[in-house]
Order: sequence, then structure tokens, then C-alpha cells
Amino acid sequence: ELIRGGRGVDRPAYFEAMTYNLVRGWAPLRGVLEGRTKYVNLPIPELYDLATDPREERNIASDQHARVATLAGVLQTFDVALPHRPGLESAAAAAALRSLGYVSGSAPARDRYTEADDPKRLVEIDRALQRATILFQEGENGDAIALLDTVIARRADTADAYLTLAQAYWEAGRPEPAIETLERGLANGAPDHDIRIWLGIYLAESGTDSHRAIALLGGMPEDDVEALNGLGVAYSGAERYDDAIRTFERVLALDPTNGLALQNLASMVLRQALASGSETDRRSRMEQAETYARQALDTDPALPDAHTTLGVILSGTGRKGEAIESWKRAVALDGAQFNALYNLWFELAAAGRRDEAVVYGRRFVEAAPPAFFKADLERIRRYLGGA
Repeated sequence: ELIRGGRGVDRPAYFEAMTYNLVRGWAPLRGVLEGRTKYVNLPIPELYDLATDPREERNIASDQHARVATLAGVLQTFDVALPHRPGLESAAAAAALRSLGYVSGSAPARDRYTEADDPKRLVEIDRALQRATILFQEGENGDAIALLDTVIARRADTADAYLTLAQAYWEAGRPEPAIETLERGLANGAPDHDIRIWLGIYLAESGTDSHRAIALLGGMPEDDVEALNGLGVAYSGAERYDDAIRTFERVLALDPTNGLALQNLASMVLRQALASGSETDRRSRMEQAETYARQALDTDPALPDAHTTLGVILSGTGRKGEAIESWKRAVALDGAQFNALYNLWFELAAAGRRDEAVVYGRRFVEAAPPAFFKADLERIRRYLGGA
């Protein structure tokens, strides 16, 4: 009837906007349109007469209590159950999304929301978070950090702020404030899923406290593949490689196409190969590690760490030229692949390809954080000093 006659039954229409509820724990935004009236169900309710106020500039809810109550009842006739919490992207993917200004994360559902949770009251926080991302991209790290500190002071449970701030410290080679920032987020009651995972990873990868990392991540749900990947990294940091491998295999049992788990398996088996005292065992483990690395890249060719790991495997099995190409792909995907940059410098210098070695050596010196690569930086600077 609507298509044929150009009109239909004037039924109420339901709408919702749930992103900030799902990822930040703000109040869910739901409402109904009935005729030319729009009702928004929030801790501070909104009611608009679209016939006279199409731009929704005059909230008349405080003057129309009966109409608000009627439309609130209409809203309850729709399915207003909370949607599933968002699917969990990998920690690396979540970080990449945050660096581009996208909202990422997962906040637990709550039974009650107050006016302090109303998105209208939190617009400035959202703008500040987006502005901080832009400032980081422009290299204005001090201003970005100060802005995130103001967000935390105003709304201490804003997980985005802690995660973005910690990531900035980590990428600058400052693991201590990165870890402290995430600890503060947990203490302040920020939605803890992503914070716990990154805290565990940072504790393990920095060598600060792998045992605490294991305790943090080992208590998370057994079907949480992101937490399991983080737990595997924590086991690796504690040099419990067999436990790490079993953990990554659990991820693959849950998600056989999880490229991150395959990449991590390649890295773990490679470590076992390099530590093996038996040439036969070493060769077998190298082959197994290569299989995992190539499976990871078949799943996701844009995994820079997998290209870096594959390069080490290729180099260790005498395929230096292929290793160099694999490391070049890694740094093309991610300029912060410092191990790949170092390996490129080393192998190109060893091969007498000085001009190329200088290029990658300079890139390493310009970007690698001294906290993690002090000795390597000194070695390359000595080499470049003779360039």
C-alpha cells in the first residue's frame, strides 16, 4: 500500500544509537518517532515537535510530562534488549583503530544510568578524545597527553583515554608510564577488558612482571580469544614457551583463522628452534615455525609481525635474499617494526649492500626507542658514522 499509494499506516518508528553505550558505558540512546513527535529515552529525556522544530533545538520534555510517559510506554512495545557486546578485535587492531580516531573497546552493561552518563553531558569528552588522537598524529604529544589527563580528571572511567595514553607512552619507549596509566585505569573503575589485556601484554613484553601478567589474563573467560592471545604473550615473557604454545593452540581451537595466534605460534616455535641443541630438532622446529608463519600470512597478508618472524626463519635457514624481502614487506606495512629494520640493516651491511643498509639503519636510529634498543642503536650509529 505504501509503494502503490504513496502512504501507509502511521506507525511509531523505533531508533537507537548504541556505540558509546557498548564501548564507553554511557547511557544507551533509544527513542521513538510518532507522527511528528520525537521522543529520546535518556537519563535527561528529550521530546521534540518536528513540525515546528525540525532541527530539534527546543527540548519540550519538561513541559510535556504526560506525552513523555505515553511515548515511553510506546518505546517499551519494541524489543529494547541490549545488543550483544561488540566482537573483540585483536589488541593490535584495536590499537590501530584508536590511532585513527575510531572508538574501540567493550564496556559491561549496567542496570542503571544517571544524568552523569547522558551522552549530552559527555560531548566534550568525545571531542577531547578525538582531538587528542589528532594531536598525537601531528606529533604534539605533550598537548595530547595533557588533554587526555583532563578527560580522566573529568570522567575517570573513560577507558579510551587510558588506552590511548598508554599506547602513546609505549610507542615512545616509555613502558613505565604506559603500565602506570593502565593500572590507574583499573583503579578508577574504567571498563577493564581491554585495559587488562594491554596491561598484561605490556607487563610481559617489557619484562616488568610476567607473573602478574599471567595472573591478570589467566582469570579472563576461557573463550575470550583476545585474552588468550595476551596470555600466550605473557607465558612467552616468562619463558614458558610450552604453555604459550598450548594457549595459542586453544585460540585456534576457538577460531581456526586467527592470524594473530598463528603468528604467535610461529614466534614461539622459532624461539624453541633457536634454543635447541639438536640440529635435527632445530631443523624440524624451523619448518614448523615457517608453516605457522605462512598460514598466518595466508589468513592476513597485512600482519607485519608475521613477515618479520618469517624473515628470521628464512635467514636462519640460509635464504638471506628472501628474508630481506620479507623484512621489507614488514616495514612497508608498519614503520615501527624495529626488529625488521635492524635485521635489514644487519643483513644488507653483511652482504656489502651499504647504500641500502644506510637507509634502513638511519630509519632505525630515528625511530627506535632507546629503552628497548639501546645497544642496537649504539651499534648502528657507529656503522653510520663511517658512512
